Amino acid sequence: METTARTSGDRWLLTGDKHFTSNVGAELAVVAARPEGAEPGVRGLALFLVPLHQENGQLNYFIRRLKDKIATRSVPTGEVELKDSEGYLLGSADSGIYQILEVLNLSRVANSVVSVALAERAIAEALCFANARFASRSDS
Repeated sequence: METTARTSGDRWLLTGDKHFTSNVGAELAVVAARPEGAEPGVRGLALFLVPLHQENGQLNYFIRRLKDKIATRSVPTGEVELKDSEGYLLGSADSGIYQILEVLNLSRVANSVVSVALAERAIAEALCFANARFASRSDS
């Protein structure tokens, strides 16, 4: 983790590069960064809410490029550069990794529920089509 954060009044300033940022065009981003003086490793990470625009209306971070991957149109992933980007601490500065793990666990459950629902819908559609299908026999 190379993204760092330093306090500046009621907000934090984040600097670093993010190589795989999901939903890169959103109005708000959740970013993990290491506050100045925090311990090394994952326990020193904090979680920040980073708006797309600064309070003065300027862009808060730079999107270098979009990744060429499946589903880029619906949920674009891109490379993001943070240069003194304004961020707001979520929770306490020493609980970032725990918040990240909680979000990942919740998103995994949500993804599995959505996958099962899509599979059930596909089966229902196939059954509906098969029940309404009429095939005639040709004796040529």
